Parts: sequence; structure tokens; C-alpha cells
Amino acid sequence: MAQTSASDATLQQFQLLQETQTQIEILNTQIGKINQRIASLQLIQKRSEAALEALDNTRSGQRVYKQVSRVLILRDQSDLRTEIEKERDVAAENLPKLITVRAQLVAKLGGLNAQFVDINAQLRRNLFQQSS
Repeated sequence: MAQTSASDATLQQFQLLQETQTQIEILNTQIGKINQRIASLQLIQKRSEAALEALDNTRSGQRVYKQVSRVLILRDQSDLRTEIEKERDVAAENLPKLITVRAQLVAKLGGLNAQFVDINAQLRRNLFQQSS
């Protein structure tokens, strides 16, 4: 009877360990996706700044080209400037939100890692006690 109870407890701990490991893997995937999006937004910001600087160096009223994939589109300088500034502003607005979410996920991941270590240690102790 005591052996069955100990086996049930060990099985529950093992299942909890597996669930925790699955949650850790999911969080790592989410953090990876957020990191990719953050890098993408940072790249948009840098490209926007470079494009705005290039526009500053063009003559007033001069028409400019915007590259879209492999096509160059003739645009009015002020329209293109407005579009680039909007892209930059959207990236600047979303970046802090994503950084905050990433920090929250990393904190949660730290808690899950600690929980994983604790459950693993308990499971090892139980298995050691059962084998003794």
C-alpha cells in the first residue's frame, strides 16, 4: 500500500515535470518569436532613419524613388517622407510594448526553470528513497 502511494506520488511528480518542461519550451518559442519581431522593428527604425537622412540630402521638390521588392516607384518627396515617418513611429510605438512582454516572459521562464529544478530534485529523492 505504501509502495503504491509512493509510486503514485512519483508518477504525479514526473507528469508535473513533463508539463513544466512543455511550458518552458513554449515560453522559449514565444521569446524567440518576440526577439525576432523586436529585431525586425529595430531594423525598420534604422532603415527609416537612413531613408529620412537621404531625403534630407535631396533638393526640395525633387521626385524620389521608393524601392518595393524589385520595382522602383516614383514618389513625391513629401509623401514618401510622411510614409517613412509613419513606419518609424509605428515601430517606435510597438517596440517598448514588445520589450515589456519579453521581460515578463523571461521572468515567467525563470520561475518555471526554478520549479523544474525543484520538481526534478524531489523526483530524484523519491526515486532514491524507493530504491532503498
